[in-house]
Amino acid sequence: MLSDLLIDRLATLRNQHVFYFPNTGNGGDGFIAHATMWLLNSLSIEFTALGPHEIAPKGSTLLFGGGGNLIENQYDTLYNAIQSNIDGNTGIVLPHTIRDYRNLFSKDNLEIFIRDPISYDNARKYTVDTNQHFYLSHDMTFYLPKDYFQQFWQLGDGVFYCFRQDEERDSDLWVDGNQDISLSWNGSWWTNERLSKASTEAMAASLSPSRIVATDRLHVAILAAFLGKRVYMTANNYYKNEAIYRHSLSRFFPNTSFHKTRQDIVNAIKNKP
Repeated sequence: MLSDLLIDRLATLRNQHVFYFPNTGNGGDGFIAHATMWLLNSLSIEFTALGPHEIAPKGSTLLFGGGGNLIENQYDTLYNAIQSNIDGNTGIVLPHTIRDYRNLFSKDNLEIFIRDPISYDNARKYTVDTNQHFYLSHDMTFYLPKDYFQQFWQLGDGVFYCFRQDEERDSDLWVDGNQDISLSWNGSWWTNERLSKASTEAMAASLSPSRIVATDRLHVAILAAFLGKRVYMTANNYYKNEAIYRHSLSRFFPNTSFHKTRQDIVNAIKNKP
């Protein structure tokens, strides 16, 4: 398990009860939720998971799920959950990519963990307060042990192409055999601890038989890296993928590489000896 400011902060909640608002979304968000629940259990933090439209009791400690939902003018579900719940409570935003939503950084009762340096540098521009309440960390999935998915390890054969088919894609290039497995689940699923684990393991089982994984899905890339696959990764439609690749994924998993476009990945795999 990584040891950093996030772990230090969560450790102060040991043997306490918190309310956890998982990020809504696809199978990658389920992976984040699963990793979060595993970590909370590992740290002996009791939690109740709430949906995005539920209201926690006043006087509570709230954890707002990590991910990429705090992108102003693109996603607002988690932002609205924070706005509806933060007054009268203490809040922690788990590692997020954040673009704008500047008013969040002025809330003295809200600590924000950020999972990439670009979002962190932007946050520094949003505030002149020397007593800042935001910190650089890593995506929640990197807090799982390196051997967490050992039961799914196998050498495998062939290439698993998993390129986005939703609005966050950076390219319309179609690759034969593409399977956007993250969209097998999409919605407000992730208050369900058993489902978040089951969907994550289903994704792992889908990727396991392949030797190479090519993707612009951040959490498919991370999961494939955990599985020991050779991972070829490219961008989504903003800076998230490359920033997290350079900050975390390349550091923890040298079996990964980043490429400018989908076509560059296709060419690299085709020309691989």
